Amino acid sequence: MLKSNRPSCSSWPCRLGMLALAAAALAAVPACKKSSPAAGAEAAVLPTAPGTGTTPPTDAGEPATPPADAAPTAADATAPAPVDAGPVNPALVAEELSKRPCWNGKAWIERPSTPAPRDPPSCGLVGRQPLVQAPFELLGGRVTLRAPDGSFLQPRDPGIMGAPEAEERESRVFYQYGSEKFVIMVRELFRSGGERFEAGVKKMVEEGEASDEMTWCVEPVATAQPNLKVVALVPSKVAGEGEAVPVLSALVAHPDGLVQLLRFYVNPELAPDGPGCIDLARRIAATIGTGGQPLDRSAGARRLDAWGQTQELQIELPADFLLTPQPGPDFVVYRIEPIVPLDGAGGSIGIYLGDNPQPPPGDWSGPVERLKAPLLGEQVEWVSWVVPAANGEREQHHIEAIRELEGFPGFPRFMHAFVNADDAAMLVSLKDVVKTLQVVDQENR
Repeated sequence: MLKSNRPSCSSWPCRLGMLALAAAALAAVPACKKSSPAAGAEAAVLPTAPGTGTTPPTDAGEPATPPADAAPTAADATAPAPVDAGPVNPALVAEELSKRPCWNGKAWIERPSTPAPRDPPSCGLVGRQPLVQAPFELLGGRVTLRAPDGSFLQPRDPGIMGAPEAEERESRVFYQYGSEKFVIMVRELFRSGGERFEAGVKKMVEEGEASDEMTWCVEPVATAQPNLKVVALVPSKVAGEGEAVPVLSALVAHPDGLVQLLRFYVNPELAPDGPGCIDLARRIAATIGTGGQPLDRSAGARRLDAWGQTQELQIELPADFLLTPQPGPDFVVYRIEPIVPLDGAGGSIGIYLGDNPQPPPGDWSGPVERLKAPLLGEQVEWVSWVVPAANGEREQHHIEAIRELEGFPGFPRFMHAFVNADDAAMLVSLKDVVKTLQVVDQENR
């Protein structure tokens, strides 16, 4: 029996987990245990052996939520509409980034000089392997790259109580030889780049972890695809705790306007070869390409299969909202995410259909607000709370409700709707989408 698959955050350090927090977002479905963010997540990035799937079981990705003071949401209807993150001067941002490309946790600085190594750097045996000629197709073919010979695609094992990520959301390339492990995680961010790409990159780096001992430098990556912009985020050293040690990140500005994130990891056995592993990740990043079908960003009705005998669910999506299903063994979670600027406020909607929802607010012990409002035409209790900004993470707004579905033949017992957003305006926008949920006849397609 499986529980509902609820995400808990959308801020960069938590949801995307850039830099030191990255593994939590990329390796736990879908993100963000605030306590010990890298522990079980990194183990999910690097299983003990290919195919064994040793990820610790989770409640289908439902993380604990940190305590914080709640804020009322009953007046959400009066909140302003979401707005762009504000004007930027792209040329100025790019110029500043080229002059001072490295972030030390306090300021952007010039690139530190490093002595050339005496010997060519190596990354264990994996660093000696040639890159395959036929590129791997990732995210449904939207991103391609060449990996070391012997690599293979291996989705993360979600555990016995989880659901695998949709192919459109996440891919994983895995290499293992003996005790050496090298992994590439690829994630669709559902964020737009455009003129704000460099500004978004800077914000992501600033929201990550850096210090006088560990800096992160932004550097352009030259690829064979002329219309493709790729930047690498390179650490001054390879160090970290846990099974997966971050080596390098890459952000891809896809020609269709969206941004993808690649994270390169090694296990502790390869960490002493840090410079060589960074060099290997750079070589792989230079092979990145794009292709595949564009994602459907059009406005309109979307159908959600609820296993009904004669009926199903329908939701109206505005333009630039994307829906991806995440089916589990006996449940399904539909995820809806707005496309927002890389440095803008984001959020997400989850619609769980199954027999074992986790009542909100889950494991969180902080104060909440409870109010009655409709869900699928029936008055139900909505639970809302606000997690204040802390430790570089944005304020997080949450609201959830559970509704029984026994009146619809063939449907699972429950629907669990959960919404989280970086600000109150985005929360209102997402709640308006949830309000369009309705049951329709299958014959009226």
